[in-house]
Amino acid sequence: MKKYDLKLVEPNATHQVAMEKFKQDIIDEGLWLEGCGNFINEDFSTWLKNCDLQKCGKNLPSGMTKRTQYILLRVSDEKVIGTLEIRELDKQSIERNYGHVGYCVAIDERNKGYGRELLRLACEIFKKDGTQESIVIMTVDDNVASQKTVISNGGVYTGTVTDHNDASIKLHKYILKM
Repeated sequence: MKKYDLKLVEPNATHQVAMEKFKQDIIDEGLWLEGCGNFINEDFSTWLKNCDLQKCGKNLPSGMTKRTQYILLRVSDEKVIGTLEIRELDKQSIERNYGHVGYCVAIDERNKGYGRELLRLACEIFKKDGTQESIVIMTVDDNVASQKTVISNGGVYTGTVTDHNDASIKLHKYILKM
């Protein structure tokens, strides 16, 4: 991974083809598309519109607060390497076991350090903003790769909790100090 060949941007219409391929690859693997809102259930134009609205605190899923969507692009070929969602959480959202960050790495780009880079970039955004002393990161209990990513960025495991929407899902909770 060459960091100089990467850029983190907010999505726009020019990313449609690359994002649709990213999404389809995740679906083909039978995995959940994390770190990009409800893109799994929306067409690109609807998702893009919702990204803009949700950044302003409009059209939010129940119980959620403002969120900003990013995609990590490889500059040399404009490939979507991953997605990153930064969420502003209130006390209720934290109690419902939501995290400040969601991210996903392209299937064929996994195990190359991109997850660690996405989370590092998320931490930079929070540090620059200066409003959070720490952030909460949640990982599904069987997602060992994501747990290692969080720990490698300084995350401290604080316990296992139950997903608010599905009691059969256990989540590992981490705190990262800013």
